[in-house]
Amino acid sequence: MDDNIILPEGLTKAEFTKAIEAFRAVVGVDNVIVDLDRLVPYTKIMIPEDEKLHQPSAVIIPLTVDHVQKVVGLANQYKIRCGLSQQGAILDMGRPRQLLLGRSSSICGV
Repeated sequence: MDDNIILPEGLTKAEFTKAIEAFRAVVGVDNVIVDLDRLVPYTKIMIPEDEKLHQPSAVIIPLTVDHVQKVVGLANQYKIRCGLSQQGAILDMGRPRQLLLGRSSSICGV
């Protein structure tokens, strides 16, 4: 995990690392994005604010309804905000919906 990652509010790096391992256990290593280079597409916003205010700490790609339920449950357990990716057709076309962790907006039941 990158040392420059923006941690979810209220979590230490150790707590977030533990949460990431739990998410990986549910959806698989390839479906949990925490590398800053791979998070860039999910950081883009269309309002004139610092992008770091809206940068996700991680992106989770659940493949099944069961994955979604477990991911939201883990987010609740670790008190991590989560929201749906709203990146439009380019990033979402033909792929499962992504959940963004640590964002300040688009809360989804956590």
